[in-house]
Amino acid sequence: MNKMDVIAYRGVLITDSQVLKKVINQLNKDLALSGLSYRFLDTINYNSFYKEFMAWIESAIIKNEALFIGFLYRVDIKEQELKKNKQFDIKNLAKSVLERELQKIILRRKIE
Repeated sequence: MNKMDVIAYRGVLITDSQVLKKVINQLNKDLALSGLSYRFLDTINYNSFYKEFMAWIESAIIKNEALFIGFLYRVDIKEQELKKNKQFDIKNLAKSVLERELQKIILRRKIE
């Protein structure tokens, strides 16, 4: 993983352990609401989580692409992101999902 893989929004880095925990909890919530039973541990470090998340995306696409696409819509990934290529670009999907989940956390913090 390189610096480009580190997600940030409004100066908040996902690598911060408290931020990462909130992002993982939001991700798990969206997974459950999408009918997916996979859960990520919120006690993991960013590098390990990122690797696990990338592997999960690849597996989820193979196991049930329709359910995975439902998850992406739940997270609020724009349709243009899904249709960039005829094939899924796992790295870009991972980045888009994590950016969106981080945005949700930051925007919720501003409202509360």
